[in-house]
Amino acid sequence: MADPELITTEEARKAFGVTRVTMVSWNAKGCPHERRKDPDGKTRIYYRPSEIRRWLESGGPGVKMNEPRPGGRPIGAVSAPAGGIRSELEAAELRKRIAQAAKLEMDVKEREGILVDAADVERANIRKFTAIRQAFETLPGRASAALASMSGAREIEDYLRAEVTAILRELATR
Repeated sequence: MADPELITTEEARKAFGVTRVTMVSWNAKGCPHERRKDPDGKTRIYYRPSEIRRWLESGGPGVKMNEPRPGGRPIGAVSAPAGGIRSELEAAELRKRIAQAAKLEMDVKEREGILVDAADVERANIRKFTAIRQAFETLPGRASAALASMSGAREIEDYLRAEVTAILRELATR
């Protein structure tokens, strides 16, 4: 499957804490999904968690937010409704499932290289800034002899501009 964000019906069912029957019902009511043929020729249904979440949060056609279901949790509850401990537990369970779906989306983005570890970025930036600092700190020692023989401000400026440009070009290729 070419799109790593797409998940199977089973993965969507687990992420949102619903049954297969509910997934079929949601599809009939307009839940965003895609039908694709697998290499084995079977047509399967795939979902994007972010689209399901938006659909649920918008009330999805025929799906009402916080609508009680016989023997089940309200769909789309994001805060504890009035009604005591049971309602609070149901709301917490749904928040957990929504968070799991968000984590699944983040995992997909990490696999795609869209999401990266902040510590890795920080280490890379430290290496870059260290190289920049070192390159510019060595400039006076490299340039002093050449500058001593120059008399005009324009000549000195041209020389320094060329040195700085050379440093920046070298850093850009690292």
